[in-house]
Amino acid sequence: MIETYIQQIQNLVTDKHYYSVFNLHNSDSFFLGKDLDGNLIFLIRPDQGALTNFNYPPSHRGKSLDIQYNIICEFPVNGGNMKDEFTLLTLKSDSKLMYNLFIALCVDLVELIGDDPPHDKVVSVVEGLRKLFTSVYQKGSHTEIGLWGELFVISQASDMEKAIDSWHLNPMDTFDFNDGKHKMEVKTTIQNQRVHTISLNQILKSIESGSLICSILTCQIDLGKDLIDLKNIIDTKVNMEYRNKLSEKILKAVGDGWESYDHRYDYTTAVNSMKYFEAAKIPKIDPSRIDPNISTVKFSVNLESTDDMNIESMKVDCKYLPQ
Repeated sequence: MIETYIQQIQNLVTDKHYYSVFNLHNSDSFFLGKDLDGNLIFLIRPDQGALTNFNYPPSHRGKSLDIQYNIICEFPVNGGNMKDEFTLLTLKSDSKLMYNLFIALCVDLVELIGDDPPHDKVVSVVEGLRKLFTSVYQKGSHTEIGLWGELFVISQASDMEKAIDSWHLNPMDTFDFNDGKHKMEVKTTIQNQRVHTISLNQILKSIESGSLICSILTCQIDLGKDLIDLKNIIDTKVNMEYRNKLSEKILKAVGDGWESYDHRYDYTTAVNSMKYFEAAKIPKIDPSRIDPNISTVKFSVNLESTDDMNIESMKVDCKYLPQ
């Protein structure tokens, strides 16, 4: 569905005098399109019969998203002209990642607040978007390949909604996935061998908790899948609440690196190479041999000769494992 909207936007001809838009979900309350400069815009027309003296918050001009409340807009649509008061959101980025996530959030917003939305509900959801897009200029918590691997794990999970709930983004968390019972760290590499970088503290905590290490091999290819492709796979299997939750987590994980997150990776190789290892069997440095004044020890470990584990018995109650 998002691809259809993107195609519709691309087919719009930029006008010198008016916004070029189309109805979203065939509603006269929501419009998606381009402004005079070709920027992606989302227009919300609140219920004009209620709270006409509503006190809007100040408009917002951000690095990637501008928000203007209660402005008069006029534009041609469906063979006629519309002129009314709108809330206008303008995305100032042509990054595929930002473009897709913005449209996905807008589409779900329409479903969330419905036709003729009251002014206070419009402000509530738009301010939520403002806070979310502000977060993309904070330092991201993930590298692109690390985030790709974790989204890949979710795309393979037997219960994708449980996997999204279990997905942890805080850099202080030891494990990428933690449902309270099962814990898993994901390691993804584009090397031609199963070599991963891991911290000593991480492996020791993994051993202590009996967690899994998921190892994924892939490579960059033009016909591979990028972050948005993985998100689209997941979106078809989860409801609106989890689509929104996933978008929010991706934006926070990407942070200030979003402009460069546009690489494609080999999906088939990732599927065929995915293996799980017991933390206790992974080669590691003996902590007793390390001077107590040395900290933050990291090392690369080759798992090619390490036996992987059979996870069939765990699939029953660990929902972020594949079917």
